[in-house]
Amino acid sequence: MQISLKWLNELINIDNINQHDLIEKLTLGGFEVEDIIETEIYGEPDTILDISATANRADSLSTYGLAKEISALLNEKITISKYTANNFKSVKTLDELVKTKETDNFENLSIFSAITIENLTNLSSPNWLKQKLISAGITPSNNLLDYQQYIILETGYPFEFYDLLK
Repeated sequence: MQISLKWLNELINIDNINQHDLIEKLTLGGFEVEDIIETEIYGEPDTILDISATANRADSLSTYGLAKEISALLNEKITISKYTANNFKSVKTLDELVKTKETDNFENLSIFSAITIENLTNLSSPNWLKQKLISAGITPSNNLLDYQQYIILETGYPFEFYDLLK
Protein backbone atom coordinates (compact mmCIF):
# COMPACT_ATOMS: atom_id res chain seq x y z
CA MET A 1 0.00 0.00 0.00
CA GLN A 2 1.52 3.31 -1.09
CA ILE A 3 0.79 6.27 1.17
CA SER A 4 1.79 9.85 0.39
CA LEU A 5 3.21 11.78 3.33
CA LYS A 6 1.75 14.92 1.75
CA TRP A 7 -1.72 13.32 1.77
CA LEU A 8 -1.26 12.05 5.33
CA ASN A 9 -0.23 15.55 6.39
CA GLU A 10 -3.66 16.83 5.29
CA LEU A 11 -5.24 14.54 7.90
CA ILE A 12 -2.67 14.71 10.69
CA ASN A 13 0.12 17.21 11.21
CA ILE A 14 3.36 15.31 10.60
CA ASP A 15 5.39 18.29 9.31
CA ASN A 16 7.40 18.56 12.53
CA ILE A 17 8.07 14.84 12.84
CA ASN A 18 11.35 13.40 11.63
CA GLN A 19 10.70 10.92 8.82
CA HIS A 20 12.94 8.29 10.46
CA ASP A 21 11.04 8.66 13.77
CA LEU A 22 7.70 8.32 11.98
CA ILE A 23 8.84 5.15 10.22
CA GLU A 24 10.15 3.73 13.49
CA LYS A 25 6.82 4.46 15.24
CA LEU A 26 4.89 2.85 12.37
CA THR A 27 7.11 -0.24 12.50
CA LEU A 28 6.69 -0.54 16.27
CA GLY A 29 2.94 -0.09 15.74
CA GLY A 30 2.89 -3.12 13.41
CA PHE A 31 3.14 -1.37 10.03
CA GLU A 32 6.28 -2.35 8.16
CA VAL A 33 7.59 0.33 5.80
CA GLU A 34 9.05 -1.64 2.91
CA ASP A 35 10.26 1.28 0.81
CA ILE A 36 10.55 5.06 0.81
CA ILE A 37 10.00 6.63 -2.61
CA GLU A 38 11.03 10.23 -3.24
CA THR A 39 9.08 11.46 -6.26
CA GLU A 40 7.78 14.52 -8.03
CA ILE A 41 4.14 14.69 -9.14
CA TYR A 42 3.13 17.59 -11.39
CA GLY A 43 6.26 19.45 -10.34
CA GLU A 44 5.66 19.07 -6.58
CA PRO A 45 7.95 16.86 -4.47
CA ASP A 46 6.38 14.09 -2.41
CA THR A 47 7.54 11.20 -0.28
CA ILE A 48 5.66 7.92 -0.65
CA LEU A 49 5.81 5.18 1.97
CA ASP A 50 5.24 1.66 0.72
CA ILE A 51 3.67 -0.02 3.75
CA SER A 52 2.92 -3.72 3.92
CA ALA A 53 -0.73 -4.41 4.64
CA THR A 54 -1.58 -6.27 7.80
CA ALA A 55 -4.26 -8.90 7.12
CA ASN A 56 -6.04 -8.53 10.45
CA ARG A 57 -6.13 -4.71 10.31
CA ALA A 58 -8.53 -3.87 7.48
CA ASP A 59 -9.41 -0.66 9.33
CA SER A 60 -5.94 0.69 8.53
CA LEU A 61 -5.98 -0.07 4.80
CA SER A 62 -6.84 3.51 3.87
CA THR A 63 -5.19 6.89 4.19
CA TYR A 64 -7.65 7.94 6.90
CA GLY A 65 -7.22 4.61 8.72
CA LEU A 66 -3.45 4.94 8.74
CA ALA A 67 -3.76 8.59 9.83
CA LYS A 68 -5.86 7.40 12.80
CA GLU A 69 -3.11 4.93 13.70
CA ILE A 70 -0.46 7.62 13.44
CA SER A 71 -2.56 9.96 15.59
CA ALA A 72 -2.69 7.29 18.28
CA LEU A 73 1.04 6.53 18.01
CA LEU A 74 2.03 10.21 18.17
CA ASN A 75 -0.77 11.47 20.41
CA GLU A 76 -1.78 14.02 17.74
CA LYS A 77 -5.25 15.17 16.66
CA ILE A 78 -6.63 13.96 13.37
CA THR A 79 -8.57 16.29 11.08
CA ILE A 80 -11.21 15.72 8.43
CA SER A 81 -10.11 16.02 4.82
CA LYS A 82 -10.87 19.39 3.24
CA TYR A 83 -12.43 17.48 0.34
CA THR A 84 -15.06 15.84 2.54
CA ALA A 85 -18.52 16.96 1.48
CA ASN A 86 -20.33 16.94 4.80
CA ASN A 87 -22.67 19.74 3.71
CA PHE A 88 -24.54 17.73 1.07
CA LYS A 89 -28.27 17.59 1.78
CA SER A 90 -28.29 13.83 1.15
CA VAL A 91 -25.54 13.28 3.74
CA LYS A 92 -27.46 15.28 6.34
CA THR A 93 -30.66 13.37 5.52
CA LEU A 94 -28.81 10.05 5.87
CA ASP A 95 -27.37 11.13 9.23
CA GLU A 96 -30.85 12.08 10.47
CA LEU A 97 -32.27 8.75 9.27
CA VAL A 98 -29.62 6.75 11.13
CA LYS A 99 -30.05 8.82 14.31
CA THR A 100 -33.84 8.37 14.34
CA LYS A 101 -33.66 4.61 13.76
CA GLU A 102 -35.12 2.93 16.82
CA THR A 103 -32.57 0.24 17.43
CA ASP A 104 -29.92 -0.40 20.03
CA ASN A 105 -27.92 -2.62 17.70
CA PHE A 106 -26.28 -0.31 15.14
CA GLU A 107 -23.63 -2.86 14.19
CA ASN A 108 -26.29 -4.88 12.31
CA LEU A 109 -27.62 -1.84 10.47
CA SER A 110 -26.96 -1.73 6.70
CA ILE A 111 -27.58 1.29 4.52
CA PHE A 112 -27.54 1.63 0.75
CA SER A 113 -27.51 5.22 -0.40
CA ALA A 114 -27.89 6.46 -3.97
CA ILE A 115 -27.21 9.84 -5.50
CA THR A 116 -28.09 10.70 -9.09
CA ILE A 117 -25.61 12.67 -11.19
CA GLU A 118 -27.06 14.15 -14.37
CA ASN A 119 -25.75 16.15 -17.32
CA LEU A 120 -22.12 15.35 -16.60
CA THR A 121 -20.09 16.64 -19.53
CA ASN A 122 -16.59 17.29 -18.13
CA LEU A 123 -14.90 13.94 -17.54
CA SER A 124 -11.48 15.30 -16.62
CA SER A 125 -10.35 15.08 -13.01
CA PRO A 126 -8.95 18.02 -11.05
CA ASN A 127 -5.17 18.06 -10.53
CA TRP A 128 -5.42 17.54 -6.75
CA LEU A 129 -7.26 14.27 -7.40
CA LYS A 130 -4.80 13.13 -10.05
CA GLN A 131 -1.89 13.86 -7.67
CA LYS A 132 -3.41 11.72 -4.94
CA LEU A 133 -4.05 8.79 -7.28
CA ILE A 134 -0.58 8.94 -8.82
CA SER A 135 0.98 9.01 -5.35
CA ALA A 136 -0.93 5.81 -4.55
CA GLY A 137 0.32 4.13 -7.73
CA ILE A 138 -2.95 4.49 -9.68
CA THR A 139 -3.17 5.98 -13.16
CA PRO A 140 -6.01 8.54 -13.42
CA SER A 141 -8.57 7.81 -16.14
CA ASN A 142 -11.77 9.89 -15.82
CA ASN A 143 -13.41 11.80 -13.02
CA LEU A 144 -16.03 9.20 -12.03
CA LEU A 145 -13.55 6.34 -11.76
CA ASP A 146 -10.97 8.63 -10.20
CA TYR A 147 -13.40 9.80 -7.49
CA GLN A 148 -14.34 6.18 -6.85
CA GLN A 149 -10.67 5.26 -6.37
CA TYR A 150 -10.10 8.34 -4.20
CA ILE A 151 -12.97 7.49 -1.85
CA ILE A 152 -11.74 3.93 -1.46
CA LEU A 153 -8.14 5.07 -0.86
CA GLU A 154 -9.06 7.80 1.61
CA THR A 155 -11.79 6.04 3.61
CA GLY A 156 -11.51 2.35 2.81
CA TYR A 157 -15.25 2.24 2.06
CA PRO A 158 -16.34 0.61 -1.19
CA PHE A 159 -18.12 2.93 -3.57
CA GLU A 160 -19.81 2.04 -6.85
CA PHE A 161 -21.27 3.89 -9.80
CA TYR A 162 -24.26 2.49 -11.69
CA ASP A 163 -25.46 3.54 -15.12
CA LEU A 164 -29.19 4.28 -14.81
CA LEU A 165 -29.73 3.44 -18.49
CA LYS A 166 -28.55 -0.11 -17.93
